[in-house]
Amino acid sequence: MNSTVVTDVDENNLNPKINGEEIEFELELDEE
Repeated sequence: MNSTVVTDVDENNLNPKINGEEIEFELELDEE
């Protein structure tokens, strides 16, 4: 992860996206 390159504002914007992706992956694994 390039958190060092990302600014604080960008990091805040990426956090929810990462969380959403994690949930999607969990659902995908559940289906499989």
